[in-house]
Formats: sequence, C-alpha cells, structure tokens
Amino acid sequence: MQQRGIEWHAASEDRDRNDQGAQATEASAAPTSLSLVAPPYPQSLFGGEVVLDALVGRTGLLSDVKVVHGYEPFLDKALAAVRTWTFLPARSAGRAAEARISIAFQFAQPYVPPRSPTEHHYDEDSQSIMHDGAARPLMTVEPAYPAAGNAEGSVILYESLDVEGRPSSIKVVSGLEPLTAAALTAAHEWRLAPAMQSGTAIDSIAILVFTFRHPLVTGRGLR
Repeated sequence: MQQRGIEWHAASEDRDRNDQGAQATEASAAPTSLSLVAPPYPQSLFGGEVVLDALVGRTGLLSDVKVVHGYEPFLDKALAAVRTWTFLPARSAGRAAEARISIAFQFAQPYVPPRSPTEHHYDEDSQSIMHDGAARPLMTVEPAYPAAGNAEGSVILYESLDVEGRPSSIKVVSGLEPLTAAALTAAHEWRLAPAMQSGTAIDSIAILVFTFRHPLVTGRGLR
C-alpha cells in the first residue's frame, strides 16, 4: 500500500474514530431484551392492566420489581412472566450497569368487534414522577380486536423513550398479524411520564405486552 502512495495509517485513524464512536454508543447503551415470555390470558370475563417498575441488574436479570398498578388475576400472571425474562444489561464506561425499565401488561377486554378503543387514565400525581424510577403510563389505550382477525396470543413491544416520555422508536419483539398492527396503533396513543434519575428526566426503556383472546361474542352469536 505504501508503494502505491496509500497512507496505511489513515485506516488506523478511522478505526480509532470508530472505536471512540462505539465506546460512546456503549456508554449510553440501554438494556437489550434477550428472552421475553408473555403471560397467558387469565380466567376472567374482563380485561385488566399491570404496570411494573423493575431494575435490570448487571447480570441481565430483573430485580426490585415494584408494582405500580395491578390486581388479580392479572398481577400473578404478569409477575410469573417477568421472573423468566433476561436482558443484555445496560453499559456504562465499558461495564455492565443497572437500569430501571417500565413494564406494562395489557389484557384487552374480549368484547365483540368492532368497538371504540378503551382508554385508561392514571392520576398524574399518583405517579410520583418527581422521584427516581422508570417511566410510568399516564394514559393507555386498549387495542381493538381486529374485526377480520381470528388470532389469539400476545404482542411484545420494546420502546425507547426520550426525556419527555415520548417513544423515539418502537420495535416488535414478538407477535403475529393482525394483532401486531392493532397493538402498534394502540401503543402510539399511550402517554407516559418520563423516567427520573436524581430528580432529572432521562431517556429510558418501556416494554409493552398486549395479550389478546378471541372475543366472547361474534356476529354469529356466543362462542
């Protein structure tokens, strides 16, 4: 390369810049999901929601799981599911770091389609948004069961949230159509209070799990 007049050290400089960029990215890297299992729909004629604030530890396992909102039989199903979850931990200065994440499970009410989406509002004062913790929902929207659908199961979404609690990106971890499209439509309507650290709003992660089951009633009558 030198004989052809090419300065080989330029590649080294580019590599150094790339390494520095990678280190900068790594320094702010959030937890990455490895294995997320959705809970089954419990025996209930009505829907429900569970909201958790959990710590992803340096080993990639969840700990210090706080129940923000939830009741039986949905809470037990949600807690059983998150005990199996694993992550690549967040990174800070080249080392594994702890990070709090928001987790929301929504068991959509199995009404006859079509219907208007159901909204759930949470008291903003009760969210303790001035204290440290993960992002928390202020308003959620239930996805309507697709009128032409015949599927049953769950959709898991991984959201990156900015300092205002708005999604900067939403990735589909798992799901099948047409349920995934319905879940994404609903997720874009959600409003969340931002995550807080030392009294300051920060970027964060939220995992949304939508669990669907067939409507109890269809145009052909009772199931």
